[in-house]
Amino acid sequence: MNALEKVYSDENYEIFVFAIEQNSSMVDTSIIPNEQLDKIQKYKQDIDKIKRYLARTFLFEHCAKKYGLKDFSFIYTNKKRPKFKHSKVDFSISYSKNLIAVALSTNATVGVDIEFMEPSIVSKSIAAEFMNTIQLSKFNTLTKKDRDNYFYKMWTSKESLLKAMGDGLYINPKTVTNEIGDFFYFKDYIISFTKTNLRNTNHG
Repeated sequence: MNALEKVYSDENYEIFVFAIEQNSSMVDTSIIPNEQLDKIQKYKQDIDKIKRYLARTFLFEHCAKKYGLKDFSFIYTNKKRPKFKHSKVDFSISYSKNLIAVALSTNATVGVDIEFMEPSIVSKSIAAEFMNTIQLSKFNTLTKKDRDNYFYKMWTSKESLLKAMGDGLYINPKTVTNEIGDFFYFKDYIISFTKTNLRNTNHG
């Protein structure tokens, strides 16, 4: 991969960030199982397909090299969260503008969310869609710069926790308070990383 950055790493966790445009030539669809290729092909926009091909290519190549994984088939929890069929390695993928973030762990369930910090979309009306009353009250007391940062910290922290739990489509984000996440800043982006001990073994 070109323009690959490891923004965090320890004995149990890794977070990588890489650019879509600069790495699109690295896509290797031969490593992606046919079932996953069929699902990706259903996306209408080419960019949506490419970034998924690229994320899977990186994830699978990295897991093959570091963990000796050979079967990249997925199984799904009862909440449709993908997991490797024959490996304890857990992963989470997030996309924003031209960047992809991939988080991996060998001993916990992980969630990652990356967002381009665009000040123009920060507003009280949008904040009210995902912040609870206490969070929104704090948001309204902050200066413009601090308000922008708080907006994206709340957004990404909720998203990363919901992704770790597999509850993105099932829980109102206003009810989520994530106090176990870590934040990383990468150029004009913010990354939230959450690790939990929730290992959902029920599969649909």
